[in-house]
Order: sequence, then C-alpha cells, then structure tokens
Amino acid sequence: MPRPENILLSLLILLLTSITPAMSQDTSGQVYEASMRRLSSIKEDSTRLNAFRAAIDTCSTKETAERLSDAFVELSIKNGSARNLVVAYMYSGYFANNNGNVVKAIDQTFKGLEIADSLDLTSIKTTLLSNISAYLGSINDHEGSFQYIQKAQEVAEKAEDYDNLVEIYYNIAISYIDQELYESAIQYFRKDIEAAMKTGASNTTEQELTIQSLRIKNAMKLHDTAAVLGQTDYVNTLMGEIHRIEDPSGISNFCIAMITNNIDAAALAPHRRDEYLKKCGEYFNILRNTIEESDAKFLEKVAFNPHYARYLAVCGKTDQAWNLLKDTTNFLDNDGYDMAMYEYYKAKNDHKNAYKYFWKINRNNYKKHSLETAIHYEKSESRSTYEQRIAELQTKAQDRDKDFEETKHFNMIVRACSAGLLMIGLAIMVVCLYNIRLRNKANRQLKQSTEELLMANEELNMQREEILSQTNEIQQQSGIITSQRDVLSAYNYQLLDSINIARDIQRAVMVSSEKLREAVGENFIYWKPRDIVSGDFYWCAKIGHLSFLAVADCTGHGVPGALLSMYEISMLNDIVLRNSHSNAAEILMTLKDTFVKSFVFDEEQYFLDGMDVAFIILNHDSMTLDYAGAKRPLIIVRNGVLHEYKPDKISISYNPTRKDEPFTDHQIQIRKGDMLYAFSDGISDQFGYEDGVTKFGSRQLQNILTEMSFFDLPAQRRIIESSVDNWRIGAFFAGLTEIKAPQLDDQLLIGVRI
Repeated sequence: MPRPENILLSLLILLLTSITPAMSQDTSGQVYEASMRRLSSIKEDSTRLNAFRAAIDTCSTKETAERLSDAFVELSIKNGSARNLVVAYMYSGYFANNNGNVVKAIDQTFKGLEIADSLDLTSIKTTLLSNISAYLGSINDHEGSFQYIQKAQEVAEKAEDYDNLVEIYYNIAISYIDQELYESAIQYFRKDIEAAMKTGASNTTEQELTIQSLRIKNAMKLHDTAAVLGQTDYVNTLMGEIHRIEDPSGISNFCIAMITNNIDAAALAPHRRDEYLKKCGEYFNILRNTIEESDAKFLEKVAFNPHYARYLAVCGKTDQAWNLLKDTTNFLDNDGYDMAMYEYYKAKNDHKNAYKYFWKINRNNYKKHSLETAIHYEKSESRSTYEQRIAELQTKAQDRDKDFEETKHFNMIVRACSAGLLMIGLAIMVVCLYNIRLRNKANRQLKQSTEELLMANEELNMQREEILSQTNEIQQQSGIITSQRDVLSAYNYQLLDSINIARDIQRAVMVSSEKLREAVGENFIYWKPRDIVSGDFYWCAKIGHLSFLAVADCTGHGVPGALLSMYEISMLNDIVLRNSHSNAAEILMTLKDTFVKSFVFDEEQYFLDGMDVAFIILNHDSMTLDYAGAKRPLIIVRNGVLHEYKPDKISISYNPTRKDEPFTDHQIQIRKGDMLYAFSDGISDQFGYEDGVTKFGSRQLQNILTEMSFFDLPAQRRIIESSVDNWRIGAFFAGLTEIKAPQLDDQLLIGVRI
C-alpha cells in the first residue's frame, strides 16, 4: 500500500489501468451511493481511509472519483483526524484537476497545505507543494509552477527526505525539458541519481539513458548536425540496456525520446533515412512488448499510438496513419495527437490543415515583446552618436564642476588656517608686550615673525583673487557647453527629418508587394532596415512574358547604403531595358562593368563598396527560371525538399584581380507550387540565442524555409519575423542580458510562389 503523500503519479496509473469497458457503463451513480454508505458506516480513521482508496479503484469515470473524494473531505471534516483531512484534500485537488477544474484543485490543495504546516507533516507537505506546482504548470503559469516545486525541494532537502527528492528532482528536470533548457535538465537528472542512491536504490538506468538522449536534444538545439548524428548513433548502441529500466513509464519515455531523435536524424541525413527509421521500428517493438507485459494499457493511448501515427506519416504510410488517427479514443495526450496530425497532413501536402496543427503545437514559441523595449533599445545610429557626444560634454562639465568644488574647499581651509595663524600671532604679541623688559631679544624675533605672517596673508589674498578669476572662466565655459548642446539638438532634429524624407523617397522607388505580384506572382516581403533607410533593396520589372527580379545587399547600411542602393536601382532600370534578351549572368556582368566605369579607381586600391545580388529571370511561357548570383544564393523548396543554387563569390564591385571573371548562369525548370526564396545576409548574421553572441546561421534559416514552405505567404512572413525576433531576445528570456541583441545589419527576404 503506497503512502498517502506519494500517490500523485501512482494514482494516475491505478485509475487508468482499472477502468474497463464494463465499468464505463456506470453512469447512474450506483458505485458512488454504495461507496458512501460504506464510508459513512466506518468510524475508525485508518479503516475509513483504506475503504476510500478501495472505493476509488471501483470508479469508472473521473467525475465519479471527484464526487467521491469531495464527499470524503466532508466526512473527514465532521468526524476524522487532521492527517486524514489533509489526505482527503489532496485527493480532492487531484481529481478536480483531472476534470479540468484547476482553480478548485489549487484551492483544495492549499487547504490541505495549511493543515500540514500546522501539524508539521513534512512528507505530505512536500507532496502538496509538488501538486500545486503541477496544477500551475497545467495553466501555463510556469513562473508560479517553478516557485512551488523549488519550495517542495527546500522542504525535502531540509528534512533529508530523499524519497520525495527523487520525484522532485525528476519533475524539475522535466520542467527544464519543457523549456528546452537541456543542460539544466541534465544537472537535475544527476541530482536525481544521487538522491536515488541515498534511498538505497541501485538501478538508475532510466536517468542515465535519459541524460544521453537529452544530449541529442541539446545538439539539435545548437544546430550541431554532426553532434546530433554522432550522439544518436551512440545512444542507439545502448538499446540493450533498456530492459534494465524497472518502470514501464520510464521505458516508454526513453523509447519515445529516441523515436523522436531518430526521426530528426533521418531528416538531417537523408542518405541514412532508412537506417534511422528502422531503429524507430525497433524502439516501437520494445514499447509494444512493455505495454503487453506490464498490462499498462494507458501507455498505448498516451505514448504508443500518437508517436506510431507520426512514424507512419513520416514513412509515407498515410492510409495506415489515418486508420489510427480517425478514432480519437485511441489517444489521451492532445500534444502527441496534434504532432501526429501535423505530420499526417504534411505528408498529404494538405497545407491548410498542416498550418493549423503547426500553430496549435508552436503557439507558445512565438512571443511578442513590449513596445517600450523596442523603442528603448532599437535606436538609430545618428541618435546614438548624438547621445554619446552629449554624454562626453556632460562628463567634461562635471569634471570642471568637481575641480571648482575642490578649489573652493581648499580656499575655505586656507582661510581657516589664516585666521588661526593671526590669532596665534596676536597671542604671541600680548605675551611679548607683557615681558618686553625682560625679553628684548625675544621681542625682536616676534616682530620678525609677525612680518612673515603678514606676507603670507598677502600671498593668500592673491591666490583667492586668482581662484575667483578661474571660477568666472568655468562659468563662461559652462555657457558655451549649453549653447553647443542646443546647436547639436537642432542639428540632430534636422538630420532625422532629412533621413525620414530619404526613407520615403527610397520606399517610393522600391515597388510594393502588389506591384511585385503583378510582375512575378504571389509573394511576401520581409524588409527590416537596421536604421531608418536601408542598403538592402529589391527591384523587379516585367517585359512581355519575362519577369525580372533582383534581391540585393549594398555595402553598409543607413544613409551610405541607401545612396548606393538608389544608384544601383537606376542602373538596373537602364540595363535591363536595353538588354532584356540577355541571360541573368550577362546582365550581372553588364551591371558590374557599368558600376566600375561610374567611379574613378586607383589600380592598386580595391574599392570595397559595391553590391551582392541574386538576379532572376522568370519565363512564364516555358516555366523556366534563369538565375545568376553575386554572393547571394537562390533557394527553391519543392514538396518539402530544399534545393540551393549557390552564387559566384564575386561582388558587383571593383576588383582588379577578378575583373574579367564571368558569372555562372543557372537554367532551372520550375513547377507550379514551387517556393522561391532570395535574401540578404542580415538574417543569418544576426546575433542572439541564449548567450547573445550565437549567429542565426544559414542552416537554421534553410530549415525554417523548408518547414514553412507549405503555409500561405502571410503566415510565412510572420514565421520569419517571429523567428528572428525570438532569436534576438533569447538571451533576455534566459536571464543572461538586460536587453535583446541589437540588430546588426539590414534584413531582407522575399518569397515567391510559382
């Protein structure tokens, strides 16, 4: 018989395994009435508690169990011990939460906690605190949930209650997994192992294997493909150790984790896809045998069915997956069911429903940030320069004020010393006059001393006048600083006004999304300048059945980049109109020659300013695409498979060592439904993540483009914007910095659906 304070997890298993189809027909309350008659007839506390547990085992529905536990609370209040009442409140809270009434669950549990505090029932108090943490977590109050699990940890550690600490450390580790903080989860699993060893346990296989699987998750989070594949291969060799895990739920958790890891590995290494999916099948066999041997039927609905349906969809067996998914009685876990449905619709190319389940799964991953934070930390370059200059002037003024105060203080000391010296001199004169007849020699020495004191006083007066003169000079300089500050403020206002006008001009020159749609078709534009104006730009034109599109990144950002972008747009308008029958590579070569001829260069000096560009010519009649790139690639995603066309490592700029090197022309056959992506390097070079210094990276950008290619274009733009913003603010949420990482460069990405 388990102790009352350790029933939360065991009670769930007991209930789910005891509910049979025959019992599910009990809707009339016969079990409840019979149980209440039995409990009301018992007077002794321990006997009544045992009878209540037995009655719970016979309940066929969660509603009946909640009703019975509430009645047990009332019986314990009228005629029962305080300890029994604490246990009754704990049961009542559990079943209320199980039926979705979280407010009641928390209220009942706090009532039990108040009594447990007064009786100093440490072990039960630990369980109640853990339950409150679980209930708060179920309503996404993660801060409150973590606060109460830490309180449970403190109580258990103070009492050296290692039996409860094993469960607490495990729950904290699971909480860190939910937050994708895998290193912290590994640390708490190690604590869990230490606590288990202190209870006398000798088998910690479950925790040890879980740590190994979490290392795969952490490598995946860091986008370290080599580490993901290497660690997955290593943990797959430990499959023979699974039989040492004693708890069926532990076997289930590890198998499901490795099934997910192998599916991810198959996506990262397509040439080994069959090998990793075969490993998934082996883990499913172990899980199936565990369910049958332990008769833990609930694991079938919680673990096996959702992930097996996902596995079938990933393998392309959509009919078998649907046969399992269409009967929702096969599932208890909504998250697992939603993931399986997402994979199913993705495999069926049903973009609309895949989109729906994608956002249902990931709705908590995309956070919105306050306007105040954005305004405070995303300042323009000119404003930062202005504030830095003002700070320097204020520092100089403060230093001068400090020197003046020190001089003033020194002058007061000198005055005090002078007054003291004069008083001493007068005293000496009085003594000398009194003894004038006896001390003529001393009188002469006194006169000499008095003369010296007068000379010193005169010198001090001269120094005072000099200090007053310096004070007037400082006041004049302070007025000059104030005048300079006002001039800078007016200049800054005029500068910002001019840049805002330049922004309007630049936006007017660049075509809108509607005009871009007329030229190339359905599209979305993600354009985010680092400053008010941008060095990144896009350009398009349509001549007959040909559509021309350029996505470019000029050197620099802000005003210099914007000036260069305006000149490049002018050149493109002229060149394409005169060379509309040329291919993409020839147009880029003409653009480069025109750019070089527009400036005067020293043959021994490289001109670093220029442009990186992806240039595309779309033939609507033949459904072909002509692409050439100057350091900017083209991505085409077809049916969930990404194809990257690499650019030449040549810029549109002056380089005497590579001035005659031609661009490569790519002729590509396209199909209806293909997604084309062209972009600058601003997104992949963006710093962020939890440490604030990790780059977003090309691999992560490609993964996002592949995953979102099924969705409609407005949703794709939102996904890109949220992904970049979350990356920048990652260190802020991790508590490592006070601000989100600043935007370092202009950002531009255009997507076109054929």
